[in-house]
Amino acid sequence: MKVAAVESGVISVQISGEGKDQVVVVGDEIDSVSLTRSLRKKVGPATLLSVEEVKEPKKEEPPAAKNQSTSPSPSLCYPQPVFCHQIVHD
Repeated sequence: MKVAAVESGVISVQISGEGKDQVVVVGDEIDSVSLTRSLRKKVGPATLLSVEEVKEPKKEEPPAAKNQSTSPSPSLCYPQPVFCHQIVHD
């Protein structure tokens, strides 16, 4: 876990799998090649199972009341997508 946690862009690291032999790494703009190389060098054989974008669930807004005035909406900034890297240690 320490090897994955120090990689640039990593937000969280979790152990998973039936044999606790998988590491799930969540972060922003993680270099999967560098992460896999570091794990192979410091831990042993490692395989990258998947790289995927984690999408945040949309929040439903309550319907607007009829008596509210329509003012211009403020600019919205959205966070960068978060990617999930799942690596298996053999």
